[in-house]
Amino acid sequence: MNLRIGNTKVIKYKDVYIKKETDNLTGSIKDRSAYEILRHHLDKNKTLVITTSGNMGISFSRIALYFKQPLLVITPKSENKKKLMENEYTKVIETNPEFGIKGTLKEFKKYKNNLNYKLINQFSSLYNPLGYFPLVKEIMNSFKKLDYVICGIGTGGTFYTLSKVLKKIYPGISVYGVTSKPNETIDGIGSNYHGLIYNKIPKENIYEVSKEETLKVFKETYNESYDFGLSTCAQIALVRKLNLKGTILIINSDGASKYLEYLWLNI
Repeated sequence: MNLRIGNTKVIKYKDVYIKKETDNLTGSIKDRSAYEILRHHLDKNKTLVITTSGNMGISFSRIALYFKQPLLVITPKSENKKKLMENEYTKVIETNPEFGIKGTLKEFKKYKNNLNYKLINQFSSLYNPLGYFPLVKEIMNSFKKLDYVICGIGTGGTFYTLSKVLKKIYPGISVYGVTSKPNETIDGIGSNYHGLIYNKIPKENIYEVSKEETLKVFKETYNESYDFGLSTCAQIALVRKLNLKGTILIINSDGASKYLEYLWLNI
């Protein structure tokens, strides 16, 4: 298996630039942090256990297969994502989606004292943000000037690294994070649980967008034949909402194929 991670393309979409993280191994930006976390926790005598809302689990599964590392993923129920992980010989335990990440963590703790398992909390692992340092270098190689960089907020790893490092490289740059509104769910961003990494990021540069705003952009871009997932569409929605101008880079975290069921919602 070829671990095709990094060196993703930049494309132009209307007035913004898009960093196409769909070029990564599993079509997700999560491949970057999953690789960094996994390679520092390899233990083939034990089964690694992680919790995830979905995309990180798919990344872990593919990379664990590459390393021949046994893996157990605990995730809210999602038949499509479960199949993708099981195809990589990962054991998957699904929890009630109503309880979100908190529900997965409750199941996660059951393995704490079992010596056959090694628990990895991606929400607190410092290897999570470290996985995005190559992304910073790629952005530097593509842009001499940037006014805005926008990314989705899940664990906060991408935003933590980009906000810390890019401000030292581009004078006057604003790095914005996008999350869902309270009591709404947008796959890939927002969570009912916040770990160590999220608690360290500057909250004044995090903005909320609604699911309705996100899905309108999702349907629009899909009909225009762009491969943008929901978190990417939330970022585009924020650019329009704030009427941002200048050189703007959006991090295209994943593609549209995982979210096609939303195309038929009446929004």
